[in-house]
Amino acid sequence: MNGLQGSYTQMLINGIPIMSSLMSLYGLEQFSSRWIQRIEIQKGAGSSLLGHSTIGGTVNIITQMPNQSFTDFQCLYQNIDFQSSDYQISANSAYVSSNPKMGVGLILNHRKRKFYDVNKDGFSELPLIQSTNFGTSFFYKPSVKHQLQAQFFYFDEYRLGGEMQKIPAYLLEQVEERKHHIYSGDLQYLFKIQENTEIKFFTGFQYINKNSITGIFPDDSLSQINYLQNPPYGFAWNTTYQNGLIFKQLWENVLNGENILQIGGEFIGEWIKDKNPSYDYNIFQTTFLHGGFIQNEWKKKQSKNKKRYSFR
Repeated sequence: MNGLQGSYTQMLINGIPIMSSLMSLYGLEQFSSRWIQRIEIQKGAGSSLLGHSTIGGTVNIITQMPNQSFTDFQCLYQNIDFQSSDYQISANSAYVSSNPKMGVGLILNHRKRKFYDVNKDGFSELPLIQSTNFGTSFFYKPSVKHQLQAQFFYFDEYRLGGEMQKIPAYLLEQVEERKHHIYSGDLQYLFKIQENTEIKFFTGFQYINKNSITGIFPDDSLSQINYLQNPPYGFAWNTTYQNGLIFKQLWENVLNGENILQIGGEFIGEWIKDKNPSYDYNIFQTTFLHGGFIQNEWKKKQSKNKKRYSFR
């Protein structure tokens, strides 16, 4: 974004930066469109509220929360040049109480896409994909002052690209194989102290297990023996979690505008282990970040041009 690499773009899920770089390897393909209510994009260095990696910009994925009871089923089929079938099957169901003070939603999505070979050379330009997604969301509003919201998602994906043969991946002439298992969830509690005063507590986590192999089958016999005895399979585990709170105060009439003051703090922890025994590659890294922020924003009323002032 803005000409910078992906690591300079902050990825958020419901405003919480728990989407690690290992999960964002393939962008937003992990998310079924049935999960997403909207996507908010902010280019350029952003607010201190959005995290520490907002140099290039911010992508905030707002997921669906049930607002009415329903059940539906959808099937989508596509075909590329009559050789690569791509189909998705999804089911979505939600229940909301008559109050409505409580609601729960379930989403299930399965996708399968075959290889796509443009020039018929036996090597794929688009990889084979098999994925299954499951998600659930829940909210509870015991009163107008209290709101509890929770979500959990599971993502399983298998990708295979390179030579198109039905043999073990490490025996292929050229191969890139990926297996992902991703678990993610968040919990948010909102307490309205007064009509224009509120405080929000939030926590979120993400766990990723990835197995992969990328390589080219050797030509000479000695290298082939070493390769077959120790195929270059890689393994990675990544755990991320975050806890924090935000206090928000709104003043509706300040210099013919609205003034919003936000004060908060957060703690982020991350563990990642990445190893590939064939290349004697072994990394274990832990990261802990903690900090606070304060931001004041003023918006002028009754005008298309908004003026904004903030300090951190």
